Amino acid sequence: MRTNGTTVSRECHSLERLLRVLKCWHVFSIVSVGVLLVTSFVHVQAAAVAPRPVAGSVRPVVHGSTVKYNSKVRIGRGFSLAELKSAKIGKLEAKSLGIAVDARRRNRSQEGLSANTQRLKDYRANLVVFPRNSKKLKNGWAKDSSEIAPQLQDKVIMAPVAAAPSVETRKITSDEASANTSQKLKAAWNDARLVGFREKRAKERADKAAQEALKKAK
Repeated sequence: MRTNGTTVSRECHSLERLLRVLKCWHVFSIVSVGVLLVTSFVHVQAAAVAPRPVAGSVRPVVHGSTVKYNSKVRIGRGFSLAELKSAKIGKLEAKSLGIAVDARRRNRSQEGLSANTQRLKDYRANLVVFPRNSKKLKNGWAKDSSEIAPQLQDKVIMAPVAAAPSVETRKITSDEASANTSQKLKAAWNDARLVGFREKRAKERADKAAQEALKKAK
């Protein structure tokens, strides 16, 4: 009976392992098929919009709207009318050149306005415009050729690059090394805490000294 029990238990374990392998293979097959579908869709979409960029329109660089995220830079919805005016680009012209426009957006700082204006100028300088009719070419336009302007397949056009923080370093002086920082902070904290009490005490002493001086004068 023990032998039969052990053989049955071994067969059960082998069946469980086989089921696990089949489940894993099923999951991986679904994932691989999904990846293939997504990859083929990206290639089809790139071919459909060629030679235009896959990401679509170029968008501004903005900051977050809360205290938690206002120090971080992200891609916004569209350029404001003030930024387009500063870059000397019309609203309809911007839409025809692949520039996203957000008429509701307002510029709250001169730094953001200058940065997005420069972003528009850089985009306009590197832009290659293909005419719908190759026989009617304007100044600055190019013929329809993929060799002149290869298609951009990035997720974001002109993705913002985080600037490296500049940190200045120096050697610690002997006075700083021998200073008791915690004692100085404690003294400054006490001075801030007792400022009202010390002013009141100094005023009372001055009043008392004035009264004593009047008594001696009499």
